[in-house]
This record gives sequence, structure tokens and C-alpha cells, in this order.
Amino acid sequence: MALMEWCCKKGFIVRLLPKLFDPFRRSPSTSNSTPEYRRAEGRVAAIGIEPLNAEVQTAIYLVLTLWNAPPTGGFADILNFIKNRPTTRTQDWTVRKVNGIVGQYMNGRTLRQALLDASEGVPMRPLSFPEMEKVLAETSQPCHL
Repeated sequence: MALMEWCCKKGFIVRLLPKLFDPFRRSPSTSNSTPEYRRAEGRVAAIGIEPLNAEVQTAIYLVLTLWNAPPTGGFADILNFIKNRPTTRTQDWTVRKVNGIVGQYMNGRTLRQALLDASEGVPMRPLSFPEMEKVLAETSQPCHL
């Protein structure tokens, strides 16, 4: 069963998330070439957004998609910061917090592994989080992305 079919059967409300990225599309699409967003190097980057912020935002949206949950608590605060100050680099604790939540709630899997498990064979574009991985490399925290 395809992921989207499974999501519909489970009643997931993916439409609540902004059309920032499509994790199931392998190649860039012209359908997302609006003034607000453009695809760059295999990932979607919002125009005028700091690269680390774009990665943190994408990671949070992917986690929320897997959980079928709206942003609340810490995730909502981080997303509001990024929305209100897109060009101001988020602090390193934000990266550690998102990484820690992924590690705690993905049952020992990385975010990429959880997405592959949920996709059930649907081809997905490669995901990379180089800015977040740089921040995590400077700490002793293992990377769960």
C-alpha cells in the first residue's frame, strides 16, 4: 500500500502543513516555482531563509507529517521564530532539541529511516541536512536525522 493511500486510510491531515516540500518527489518541479519558494540542490529552500533555518523547518515538518500532528509546544516556538526571523540563524540548541526529539520518539531509527519505513517503497527524493549535521558534529550528541 502506498504511503499516501495509507495516510488517507489513517485520516492523516497532511494538508495542514504548508506546501514547503514534497518528500516523495525525486526531481525538482516547476509547480513550486512560486515567488515564495524555489527548489535548490535536491531540497526546497525558501527564498531569503537562512540555510540552517530551512533544514530545521524541513526536519520539523517531516516529523509532524510522520506523527500526523500539528506543531505545538517547542516545535511551534521554533517554527514561529523561523517564520518571523527567516534570515536570522537559529541557535544551536534548536538543532540539538529537534535531533533529540527525533532520537527519542523514532524508536531507534533516524528520521530518514522512519520516512523510508513509512513510504513503503514509494520513491523519495534524497534528504540531506548538512547544516544541522555540522552543528551536531560539534557536540557529543549522535545524529538522528
